Amino acid sequence: MEVEKQIQNEKQKWREVLKRILAWIKFLASQNLALRGYCESLDTECYNIGNFLATMKLIAQFDPILSSHLQHSKNVPGSVSYLSPIIQNEFISLLASTVRKQILCDIRRNKYYGLILDSTPDLAHREQLSEVIRFVDVNFKTKKVTIKESFLGFIQLHAKDAATLENVIVEQLQADNLPIADCRSQCYDNAAVMAGELSGLQQRIAIRNPQASFVNCNNHSLNLAGLHAAKQDPVVVTFFGTVEKIYVFFSASTVRWEKMKELLGITLKRECPTRWSARQDAVNAIHEQFDGFLQLLENLYEDGTQTSETQNDAYSLPQNVMNFNFITLLDFWHAVLSKIDPIQKRLQDP
Repeated sequence: MEVEKQIQNEKQKWREVLKRILAWIKFLASQNLALRGYCESLDTECYNIGNFLATMKLIAQFDPILSSHLQHSKNVPGSVSYLSPIIQNEFISLLASTVRKQILCDIRRNKYYGLILDSTPDLAHREQLSEVIRFVDVNFKTKKVTIKESFLGFIQLHAKDAATLENVIVEQLQADNLPIADCRSQCYDNAAVMAGELSGLQQRIAIRNPQASFVNCNNHSLNLAGLHAAKQDPVVVTFFGTVEKIYVFFSASTVRWEKMKELLGITLKRECPTRWSARQDAVNAIHEQFDGFLQLLENLYEDGTQTSETQNDAYSLPQNVMNFNFITLLDFWHAVLSKIDPIQKRLQDP
């Protein structure tokens, strides 16, 4: 009986320890904080042992069970501690797997769903396909209906042709036990490999399930419309090139940037390649303070304390700005972008 009691006490102790460890891993994960540090060991004096171990040591000051566990891990190197990087990663994988299973359970419970897919290279130059499922969640207990978009993960791609994408998606849906016959919509960007009417991904999925309607990404379409419109005429290309030069000139020097903020009370914005309407911020700043920018450039050119490079750029920029094409296009694109930008922001609103 005594042995059984000791075993039960030991089990209870480990349950409490694991409960605390998992609680803090979930907390750090929910805050998007990385767990790892420079050296992950409790028995070394290290300036950075990582967020996970650091919070464990902090909480141990107020938690006798955790304090006893950490002290035992220090005194008996090699003992079971559940604090190593391998165990941390395993806990994270288990938590992620549990969340993913619950999301898939909700999707299957509501039966019908829509596919939202996009691919992009990561920092390691690997092509990754993001898998997002859109579905209508019906809660019969609370009598509430909610439209949800759930991210299920990244799928690594080794080719970007439509046939490969089709096989990868179909295999993933089968692995998730989501029948493709229950798919009711597809939403991709406007790339030919995704949206092509003859052999694009959307057509291949539609052949498997004619009820999987293809929905074009309106936000992406509007973005491309503005992007291609600005590339059709060399004069327009030159205009946006000059806008970027003005930003580069002031942002390249902290002194110039401070002078701009002091005299004009604004800051410039640079172009954004992914959200084209962000050029509205860049164009609007120059449009609202056109005379002020010219005066500031003139002051920098005449300031003998400035470097020769600053004086030279401050002299050449007004020549690019003070011409009929730039002044006309400044008003034109300010009017156009002031319409595009709020529409794109609205399309991005959940």
